[in-house]
Amino acid sequence: MMKNRYLVVISPKVPVNNFSVLQEIHSFGFKRINNVEIKKIYSLSGNINKDKITFITESLLADTVSESYKIVNIKDVKCLSTQILVNIWYKPQVLDVEAMYVLKGIKYLGIKDDLEVHSGKQIVFYPKIDKKSIRYIIEKIFMNSLIQYYEIV
Repeated sequence: MMKNRYLVVISPKVPVNNFSVLQEIHSFGFKRINNVEIKKIYSLSGNINKDKITFITESLLADTVSESYKIVNIKDVKCLSTQILVNIWYKPQVLDVEAMYVLKGIKYLGIKDDLEVHSGKQIVFYPKIDKKSIRYIIEKIFMNSLIQYYEIV
């Protein structure tokens, strides 16, 4: 059985003012950063195709009036952006309550496929900065290392 893994990236259609986050980043000495995007992400894997993921996203995950979304096969994520993306996820031993409710919602939509769902957030910094600086900022501001881990894409 083929197991596909997709990443759904959800962004607000109207730019969000992250002024307070930028102030905090600047307080650590990273004054060069002039914008930060924080996006909601979901990982869905199993014997499922992109059409079903689109249906799930439009029915359950994204408010298509105020949010836009991208669906990519996880193996293509590195090709997504010229920026460095940071995905923050819950550790495997931590209960991902949002993912549990998404899975329940998927079943209510009538999709009976055996799926695995994870929820998280994606951070993008502008302009592009080095990985050492990204690690420092992520660990200080954006994640709780007791329950989350991050991956730099």
